[in-house]
Amino acid sequence: MTAEPLSRASAVFLLVDHQTGVFERVVKAPPREAVEANVLRLTSSHSGTSSATSDHDPVADLPTSPKGVRMTATATSPPDRGALSGLLAGLSFIGGIGGANALADRPYPRPGSTPSQIQQYFTHNAGPTRLSATGQAISAVAMARFTASVARLAGRAGHGSRALQTAAIAGGALSAASLAASAACTAALSGRWGRREASAVTLGRREFLAGGVLHSPAFGILLGVLGLAGLRTGELPRPVAISALASGSTCLLSPLYFVAEPLAWFIPAGRFPGLIVSGIAGVRLARGERPA
Repeated sequence: MTAEPLSRASAVFLLVDHQTGVFERVVKAPPREAVEANVLRLTSSHSGTSSATSDHDPVADLPTSPKGVRMTATATSPPDRGALSGLLAGLSFIGGIGGANALADRPYPRPGSTPSQIQQYFTHNAGPTRLSATGQAISAVAMARFTASVARLAGRAGHGSRALQTAAIAGGALSAASLAASAACTAALSGRWGRREASAVTLGRREFLAGGVLHSPAFGILLGVLGLAGLRTGELPRPVAISALASGSTCLLSPLYFVAEPLAWFIPAGRFPGLIVSGIAGVRLARGERPA
């Protein structure tokens, strides 16, 4: 039997009948109650999944740094305007000493000078001596303030920061106090005590011990903390931090003067580079910038 081709009306009828059957199977099977129960279960499951997803912290899935590796912060460090006292400490000390040497009519008495040489210097150079005393006094006050900035920097150094802060405060306090004592002795030498040979010799030695042999190792401790904390935090350029450590180490050798007087050269060899480093570090900390 040969199938006759469908007319347009027959094709439309068959298509409608097929779609009707599909619709009836979707709606009537499974029963309506089962469909409603399945919908409720699906809704409940979707809500739980959404809640768990919203509570999930995507940051927890990020890979963490290896154990023992300290990550360096990328945010800029807080600016510390008071750290400019490091620059003032260097300028005032170098300016006072340099100005006094430029104005004096003879070289400043070195260790080993005779009592007569010491008495003659302070007798004929009262003005330069007062200038030197003023520079030392300003430097002592500025160094006390800079100590606070170094202690704050040490507090951001991570592990061992408490010990670094203690060392900075102790070294800075002794450094400022000894320099202030040296300034007082120098000021006294600009008066009548400097015109008397015995008192000039006594005060001159005290000035040297306080402002040199005692001040330098204390300043070296402060420089050491500055360099180490600068390296740990990354807040100081590496060359500046390493220079602070080198200058601090040299300053710590100044007590060798008691072993041999020529070793007194460790005092200026560590002090003057250290003052320059303190000035650079003070400007950097005052800006609150991290080196690139």
